[in-house]
Amino acid sequence: AGGSKEGIIIKVEIIPGAIEGGSIMQALSKAKVGGNYTIQWLFGLPEVVEFLHRHHVEEGGSVQVIQKLSNGLIIGANGERFAMGNEIADRIQV
Repeated sequence: AGGSKEGIIIKVEIIPGAIEGGSIMQALSKAKVGGNYTIQWLFGLPEVVEFLHRHHVEEGGSVQVIQKLSNGLIIGANGERFAMGNEIADRIQV
């Protein structure tokens, strides 16, 4: 029985803006406690994005990771602190 060998082709694409200042963007959920980060972009349900924008969590804004929780984190932004789940923090790139 003749077999065919198939190779695997991996395409690597550099996304413009994905590397800022020599570091690769990461999800806010992966950021270190105590770190201050600049939000590069975010997405999500319109009502969630509106809430984040009302609390100054928006592209170009700064956030600090105050504490990690089992399924989320507490962040500080513009003098306010609030908790968010990882399902939201995963959609915020810093």
